[in-house]
Order: sequence, then structure tokens, then C-alpha cells
Amino acid sequence: MNEHGQARRVLVVGGGVAGTTVSIFLKQLGYDPILFEKRSKMGDVGGSLNLAPNGLKAASFANLDGPLIDAGAEIDNWKFMTPSGEVLTDFPIANPVKERYGYTFVGVKRTKLLEVLHKAVEETNGIKLKLGYNLKQIKNTPTGVTAVFQNGEEFHGDLLIGADGLHSTTRYLLFGDNVATYTGLTQVIGIADIPKDIRGDPNTFLNVAGRGAHFITYPFNKNELCYGCTQRDEPASESWKEVDVDHAKNSLFAKWSPVSSIIENSTKVIKIGLYDRPSLKSWSKDRVLLIGDAAHATSPHLGQGANQALEDAYNLFCVLKRHSNVQEAFEEFYKIREPRTTALVTSARKYGEVRVCDDEQKCLERDEGYKQLFENGVNWEVFDKTYKI
Repeated sequence: MNEHGQARRVLVVGGGVAGTTVSIFLKQLGYDPILFEKRSKMGDVGGSLNLAPNGLKAASFANLDGPLIDAGAEIDNWKFMTPSGEVLTDFPIANPVKERYGYTFVGVKRTKLLEVLHKAVEETNGIKLKLGYNLKQIKNTPTGVTAVFQNGEEFHGDLLIGADGLHSTTRYLLFGDNVATYTGLTQVIGIADIPKDIRGDPNTFLNVAGRGAHFITYPFNKNELCYGCTQRDEPASESWKEVDVDHAKNSLFAKWSPVSSIIENSTKVIKIGLYDRPSLKSWSKDRVLLIGDAAHATSPHLGQGANQALEDAYNLFCVLKRHSNVQEAFEEFYKIREPRTTALVTSARKYGEVRVCDDEQKCLERDEGYKQLFENGVNWEVFDKTYKI
């Protein structure tokens, strides 16, 4: 770090969406990022996720929007149904959303997404990627910050960015034991071959909401889809370990239409607990900054986890571009991002409760709301709060 507080070498901890993307943005600004990922190989990770217009817009400033769209399936329709098969609404979302924001929604397999981002990192000259590096300790020094890893190796940089997810070691080392909060809900996540009875339909983001449970599914390529089944349950870990398909077949929603045929076609099933994190008064300390889930982990009910990670990377790029002093940049970054992400975390948790309500009258009111969702087209005032950047 020079006499003006300008940094050169940046240690980025975490090779997920936030870490890879911010490394590419940092290189655009002339920094020298080193990206550390605790896994020794990426492998097959999780299920899929929904890239939204705001995330794709943020990614476009790093020229990542095209590769990300090509990696998945653009969503044509949003559809809401009851377990008996009654269609509450079926709206062609793609064109109006593209016209307003430049992008529609894209379903993409998480493994494929990370492949695209890691390829972009490898093709960006000057970014060093180190796999199998599990953070152990952070030491601030008069000349910067040192990251100590479980394998005994140490690396020195001007800054350290903690992008190491829900169970962030960086966050723990900065602020102590701040346990992730269980939302009271679990989710069975599956990958399935698209059943014959819905193959050939428009790419649809389908919600089926019943009493005490909720099912969502969308394709991520022409042959496969991902689904998520949410219900109340005892706390489960967020470990992304595979379980037997019977976890899905024996659940509340297994006989719903058209859920049963999707579950029968499952090729992979995972059960996880859904967690979020309380807001912090600061995301930085000395020369260390948190971004992504390490700063503001959310439950998945608004589909904004990865999209907010992309927004973080872009916004950090913007504030570093405006400020020569990194402390000033970190402070502005927090002022911009904390209110937005906190509001989304809160809204996601509330929407999760609506999805799995068990009271008959409240379920009827929820379903009536779904019926009216697109009666007058898209409610842009509501959409803009999430998807406009």
C-alpha cells in the first residue's frame, strides 16, 4: 500500500461467485489479485440457481453476462399453480423484463456457473488461482495484511477480501462467533431429467404452493431442470451433501401435479437447512472486507444470493474506482450495499414464511395474490426494487 492508501496486491478468500467475479473486476482496475479456494477441485457443487436481470447487468461490466447466459436456459414464463393442478397465473415474463432491464431470468446449474467463472479467472492474465487453501489466520502488519492457511503457507497483500460464504472463516476472524441463523425451513433440492409430459413447453419458472410446503422448478438446459421443495423441519446443516431420492418421494409435495413426475426423474437429491445472517455494523476492519454471503447471507426465496454477490463485486469495483483511499472505499461500499442487502434478506425470510403457510385462510389469500400478480402486466414498482441497478 502506498503513501496515499492505494493497494496493489489483494488476497481474495473464496472461489465462489463473489470471489471469482471480484477478482476479475480488481484486475480491470490494475490490482494484482490472488484467489484462494479451500477445495482442491471444484467438482459437482449443489443444484442450480436463477440469475436475475440485476445480477446479469452487474456481470456485464466484467464481460461475463454473455458466457453466463450461454451456460444456462433463459426463462420464458412465470407460472403459479395449486397442488391440484389449478393454474393461478401463467405470464410470459421474458420480453417485458428484457425490454426494461436488458436481460431476463436465466436458470443455470451451479457447477456450470462456477466452471464459467473459473475459466474467466484463468483467462484473465495476472490473476493467480490457488486451490486447496483453507484460511486459518489473518495478521495485520504495518505494511498490509497476511493470510495464514491450514497448510502452513502465508501470503502477504495490501488488502484481503473475504468472499468465503455463509460459514465464513474471514467473518469469524474479524468479528468473532456470529452464528448463522436457522430460518426454520429446510429444502430438498433435486436435479432431474425433464419429464416427457412437460418437455417441449416454454422454459417455465414454476411455483406450486400448498399448505405447509412449496415447490419450485425451472430448467437449466434443454434436457434437465432443478427443483427445490421447502417445508418446516428440524434444523439441518447447509452442507450440500447428497441424500436418497426417498427424501423427495416421501415429502408433503410428492403427489402434487406435476411434481410427482419430476421427482421420479431425479438424478441427484440434496437436503439442506436454510440459513441467513444478521446484519453487521460494518463489513470491514483494518485492511479486510467481507462481500457476498460472508457479509449478508440470505435464504433463497427471492433468488438473490448469487445476484447480490455479483452486485457486490461490481459496486466494489465502482467505489475503488472513485476512491484512491481504500478505507474510504470500504466505508462507501458498506453505505451503498448494507441497506439493500439487509432489506432483501428480510424480505426473503418473510416470503419463505408465506410460501409454507399452514393456515387455510392465509393460503387462500396467498393464492389470490398469485392470481392477481400479473393481472395488469408487470408491477414495475415492485420489480424495480429488486431487479433495477
